[in-house]
Amino acid sequence: MPIMNHDFSNLRALSVIEKFVQSKHNFYLTGSRFFGVSSSDSDYDFFTGDTPGLDYFLEELGFECVVSDYNDNNCKYVCRHHEAHIDVQVVKDPCMKEAIQESMKRWGVIPRSSSKSYNTSLWNFASDLYNF
Repeated sequence: MPIMNHDFSNLRALSVIEKFVQSKHNFYLTGSRFFGVSSSDSDYDFFTGDTPGLDYFLEELGFECVVSDYNDNNCKYVCRHHEAHIDVQVVKDPCMKEAIQESMKRWGVIPRSSSKSYNTSLWNFASDLYNF
């Protein structure tokens, strides 16, 4: 599973992440922790596809859908676990998102967590290139 190659120091998050791994849904690490620019107080960001049963699974874990500033073209909605500090982006095309973020990391194009408008523009531009 793609998320197991990362160190998780938040024990509250770890129990939720273990349930991700045991589920039938595929969760992928993204955000500052994926790109290696996190700080000690960074949250955990994941993405997944909109698969049958996902909403129920996330709700049972304590997630709630939130209004979010993840406004890239591939993001359908975001669910947040407030206690574990985890956001899950439910995306239209998880394969595309995985390919784009792997390429961005390889090329050294790192989204800036402090500039959501920059990040959105960057993701939308990368998506346009991917679909070209």
